[in-house]
Amino acid sequence: MPPAAEKKDDAANAIATPAGSGSGSGSDGTNNASSSSSSSSAPTSAPAATPEQAAVADIRYQIALLDRGVTAKETRYATRVLRAISRLRHTLNKKILVTALNHFLPTASETKALLLEALALVPGDAEPMDLDSGAVTVAAEESAAAAVAATAASSTATPMDTTAAAPASTSTTTTSATTTTTAPATKAKKPAGPPASVNPEVDAYLQLLVVIFLLDSKVYGPARELAAALLAKLQQHSRRSLDQIEAKAYFYFMRAHDLSGNETDVRPMLHAALRTATLHRDDEGQATLINLLVRNYLEHGLYEQADKLIVKSTFPDHASNNEWARYFYYLGRIRATQLEYSEAFQHLQQALRKAPQTSAPGFLQTVNKLAVIVQLLLGEIPERALFRQPILRRSLEPYLLLSKAVRDGNLTEFGSVVDTHADKFKADGNYMLILRLRHSVIKTGVRMINLSYSRISTADIAEKLQLPSALDAEFIVAKAIRDGVIEASIDRTNGVMQSSELLDVYNTSEPLEAFNQRIGFCLNIHNECVKALRFPPNAHRKALETAEERRDREQQEKEFAEEMAAEED
Repeated sequence: MPPAAEKKDDAANAIATPAGSGSGSGSDGTNNASSSSSSSSAPTSAPAATPEQAAVADIRYQIALLDRGVTAKETRYATRVLRAISRLRHTLNKKILVTALNHFLPTASETKALLLEALALVPGDAEPMDLDSGAVTVAAEESAAAAVAATAASSTATPMDTTAAAPASTSTTTTSATTTTTAPATKAKKPAGPPASVNPEVDAYLQLLVVIFLLDSKVYGPARELAAALLAKLQQHSRRSLDQIEAKAYFYFMRAHDLSGNETDVRPMLHAALRTATLHRDDEGQATLINLLVRNYLEHGLYEQADKLIVKSTFPDHASNNEWARYFYYLGRIRATQLEYSEAFQHLQQALRKAPQTSAPGFLQTVNKLAVIVQLLLGEIPERALFRQPILRRSLEPYLLLSKAVRDGNLTEFGSVVDTHADKFKADGNYMLILRLRHSVIKTGVRMINLSYSRISTADIAEKLQLPSALDAEFIVAKAIRDGVIEASIDRTNGVMQSSELLDVYNTSEPLEAFNQRIGFCLNIHNECVKALRFPPNAHRKALETAEERRDREQQEKEFAEEMAAEED
């Protein structure tokens, strides 16, 4: 998860201090009035808000965004709320969630009782906080709103998404005192009690936060049951504003299912949900469910079924970058297993481009591990700079040793690396692919022998490559010659390999192939950028002429035709 919570905590603690206070000297009433007016216009310092109070205010702000999205029928507000979960989850604790549930859900809500019962399973302070301290509440709301607005401004392209002021929530809290950056209010209204009713989006959002907190607290069983109850509740509603929350709920349901070790087959449920999402044209739901199904197939080694699902389903073009990154990674792993290394490497490169560059280190490490192996299987050596990146240096250390062994063509070193780090490779799911590298190591060794010797016996080749016999060495050399790995010939009578003269690389098709690969890469990026372009609605109408302009144009054309006819006469 991104380490944005530290920024939020800093913003929550950075409370505005008074810029100055009016002062006057004198004994007449004029100076006293001047002092009074200046002090009323100057901001007063509010008590410093604690991180817990700022977190509750942040939840209140997210709820207000959900309510605004329901009123305006805009999905971008729900997108902002779900994007902020990764930042908010680092600050959640039992006390914060109990306080949020008591203040933002109705007293008689069944969801409230269910969530409080689930939170009781987590050790910690369950005493709700007092949010009636007006100044602290206002300061916490300002800090939370500023943090969320800064995050939205840096990650979205639409100027409307950068509004920093939190709207009044019609279903959660009353309006706090209006504040500005130049003259903050000195008093705030005390928040009212629990609302009489809330939107289904707010109810589902708070339940989703509790599920995530239970997962982070390693209470996997109740988290799975709570996620299943959330999905059952969401399926009762037919509201498009719930689609994105439902997609997140499916993701965390499967996460809880995997962590709890439950062996129940969930594929029929996921397939049914995928059919429903496809009929409703729910892009985010389709993308999430396709990825969950493919991941489930790959975990059980069902690569053929996963490939059939990908072929028969259409991944939505408007899915989020995170879902596209997961999809490309799964597709790359399937293609690598099917020996289609070039296509697999392209998919892995696209996954790395779609993935977040400043967060999700675990995903970046996993994709780069597979990309290194696929690149080695292609006969290429990864760049050394890849293994020097701070986020990848430690996790890719065994793969660096593997790359060195393949580059040197040393079978002994290759076998030693594989035996030493076998447990690590098996945990990463790359062990079977690494065993295929033995042929690449042999090819590299044959290539180096071909460059070093103009004539060498197959027995010496077998000794250098540690092969069982000279006959095996002859077969390997013959295959390398057929595949174009080396330029040589075999003299079977004398049992030697005769190297051919080195050809100028520019007389071959290799530069053309490299140039064609780079051009294809640039065209692919251009096509993706064109697909990602967004245009304002009805922008084409500006170029269309009005009825009056059309009449004027037709009148001018008619007059011009009459003048031309008169000149001809």
